[in-house]
Amino acid sequence: MVTLRLFALCACLLFTSVVAQDPLVKYWVHESCLARPAMVEAIDEAILMARLAASRMRNINRDLDILKAFRRVFLTELYPRGTQPYPERQAWDRVHWIMANIGAARKYERMSDANTHIYCDDQDRWARLPTEGAMWFDTTPAYRVNVNGMTLPLFRDAGKPHCKMMVEGDTERIDDENHFETYGVTYNLEAGAERYYGSWLSIITVCGPMCDAEITTLGADRTRDWTRFPLTYNLDDDSDVDVDDDDFTTFGNGEIQGYASVLVLHEFTHAGAFRTDDIEPAYGWRNIIRKPAQDALNNGENYGYFGALALLGAMGFKLSDNPAEAIEGRLVRAR
Repeated sequence: MVTLRLFALCACLLFTSVVAQDPLVKYWVHESCLARPAMVEAIDEAILMARLAASRMRNINRDLDILKAFRRVFLTELYPRGTQPYPERQAWDRVHWIMANIGAARKYERMSDANTHIYCDDQDRWARLPTEGAMWFDTTPAYRVNVNGMTLPLFRDAGKPHCKMMVEGDTERIDDENHFETYGVTYNLEAGAERYYGSWLSIITVCGPMCDAEITTLGADRTRDWTRFPLTYNLDDDSDVDVDDDDFTTFGNGEIQGYASVLVLHEFTHAGAFRTDDIEPAYGWRNIIRKPAQDALNNGENYGYFGALALLGAMGFKLSDNPAEAIEGRLVRAR
């Protein structure tokens, strides 16, 4: 079995020959994240997951485990005989392009040099627009432009921003069918705003309490036996898996969507270069594998799970070869 560190190193070396010198994704991390080392690790692992996924996809004819994962996550329709599935090469190209560019993301120390800004501040920088009752905007000075003598915000929301609503208890923002809370939000420049700003720009915010979790990465949870935790596992309502009481003090807990690194990868795919969406029902393994392929390819959560499977493969786990077990997200030891 290849160690995770060696596998990551190999993936990095492979990237040197295929990634352009000027990366598509240039990211900057706000001090609210830098003050939380576990969140810095989550951002790093999100990029690593994308890098590993892209690297393994380039060997997809020999890497049958990632091929099966790719088909399960993105080519999700079941076709009657004689019908034509969504063109697999077209799907492969899109997923590989997104993962390769996120995997090649470069960190910048200056906010002005980056096109993707990451925050862990519960959107405390947002305020209500005084002239428009329900409209809120990001008050960060760098996110304002002067148009015909008027100072206008680059990022607005027609209501209290997502993180503030959840943290302050205004709404649970829960998917009623599956009871999944969402702990991240991404804003892109509105149509036409790029001509004032000069380029595309995205802001990602990871909401609390995920920012304060003790375990934010799969790598930090490397002792977990993933054969006991299917991808459908939900800590709140799954009584079939025994977990230590200490696990309840952290996110993660065997729930793939509970790891901040998976969330950050999901949010990266929403950024301006890629602009995936949250196509309802957007979250959870059972939902993502039931989407039509076109929706799967445009749903951020599918990329989060695919990246997680690429990393879990480096940790020695894969989706079961049994189709019924794979549908339930059962993981087995990779040989």
